[in-house]
Parts: sequence; C-alpha cells; structure tokens
Amino acid sequence: MFMLIFSITLPLYASLDEAKSYLAQTVTADANDTMSLTHALDLQLETYLATGKSNSVLQSAILSYENNHTFALASKILSADDASSYLAKLKSIQSEDSGFGEEYGFQSTTLDTLLALKALQQYESLENELLLGIYSLMANQSTDGYLSEMDGIASPYLTALFVQLLAPYQSRFSSTLKIAKNYLLAQLNRNTFELFIQAEILDALLRVIDDRDSLNTYLDVMQNAQLGNGSWENDPYITAIVLQTLTLAKNPNANPRYGSFSTTILDAETLDSIENVLVSINDRNYSSDE
Repeated sequence: MFMLIFSITLPLYASLDEAKSYLAQTVTADANDTMSLTHALDLQLETYLATGKSNSVLQSAILSYENNHTFALASKILSADDASSYLAKLKSIQSEDSGFGEEYGFQSTTLDTLLALKALQQYESLENELLLGIYSLMANQSTDGYLSEMDGIASPYLTALFVQLLAPYQSRFSSTLKIAKNYLLAQLNRNTFELFIQAEILDALLRVIDDRDSLNTYLDVMQNAQLGNGSWENDPYITAIVLQTLTLAKNPNANPRYGSFSTTILDAETLDSIENVLVSINDRNYSSDE
C-alpha cells in the first residue's frame, strides 16, 4: 500500500474583483467632450473584453454619440443590447481592399481594421467581412511577423491585437501566427514598453504560446503594479487592459488549441457501449478508450 502526495503551486493574481470595482466606480464619459468620448469608445472595447459586459455609463454616452466612424461603430456594437443595425453599418463601410478606414472612403488603417474586426468577431463566424478583413491584414504582415501602419514602422501593439484576433483560428492561420508570436516574444525579451502595450503583448501570447509558465515573470511584475484602489496607474483604460490579461492568465484553458472531451460509443440497435473503436478527428485517428 502506498500513497502519492502531489504538491501544486498556483500563481497568485492581483485582485481582479477590486479592479472590476474600480472600473465600475470611476468610469465616466461626457458625450459633449470629444476627447473624453474618444477615450470612452476605446475603453468600452477593453471593459467589454475584460469583464464580459459593457459599462452602463459608457453605454449611454456611446450610443448617444452621433458620429458613426469605424471606432464608434465598433464600440456601439459592444454596447448595444441589439447590435444588428450597427453591425450592418460597420459592414457597409468596409473598404474595397477589405480593410477599414476611419470612415467610409478613407484609406484603410491597420488599427481601424483591427478594431472593426475584433467587434465583428463577437457576432460573426469566420467568413465574409471578417475573413476578408483578416486577409487584408495578412497581406500587410512583414516577413518578420509584425504589423505596422502606413509609416512601415514595426508595431508590437498592432501585432499583439492581430494575434489576439487570429488566436481562435490557430489551425487555419498557424504559419501567420507563428511568425507574429516569435516577433512578440523577441520584443518582450528586448524592450520595455508602456504598461498597456506590455499587457496587450502578454494577452496575445497567452492565447497562442505552448509554455505559458515562461510568461510568469512578466505577469508577476504586472500584478505587483496594482495600486491600493484596485487600479493600475489610476487609469481606467490601462486597468481594463491589464484586467483582461490577468483574467486570461488565470484561465488554464486560454490557449484554444488545447481542451478535452469524453464520449461513449454506443451500438445503434442495442445501445450497449462499444470499446476500442477507431475515431478520426481532423485526419488523426484515436481509439475510443484513449
């Protein structure tokens, strides 16, 4: 008779509940103030992804905003109870090159395209406007893996958003993601970024990397930067981004390539279970008792 004792060390995470409370209490938006509303539009994207719901204060300001440029439409899609009209409008302003500009008829930009596609992704399957938009971004990806704007300067921030966008479709875009992931890993090891960019890079890597433990040092530094009021840098935008990243880090199934399921094979007539049946999934064969 023997007994096995396992010791499991779990990482500690910053207080995510305190961060959520901070966002709920401090987020404000003035619909008459262009600068604060622009900030609110951006923040809405992040709070939605971080908490799974839109902020009610932001929701009221954003939906009352009359301008329907790409940035605003993306935020309205994540704010509205019924987003169908905003989805239709956003699709209608997609450029001929399948990207998105600031408004209809404007030259497509990488950031506008990414924001539009991340909003569409919440509702659309990988086809039509979403798929074409992804192809337009892939066409502008450098051989080193990064994305940039028209200036051609490599942008870790845009590349991180790109990896986040493609992460749910890793089997389809594996080569594209591989070079983007390697670029982000290299940048993470070589450079010091503003906190929100660092958080976006870590968010992206958590979705695609095999060895998530290799990111723990960076996550610990980010975690320890949380202030007593639950925020990071007393900034709701930065707090929302970091919250999203740490929430993802807490989830052991963040990488969508990995998962598990169980099933029982039954005889169609007798309903008795059948053992050692060969099952084929994605061209790979498994025994039903594996």
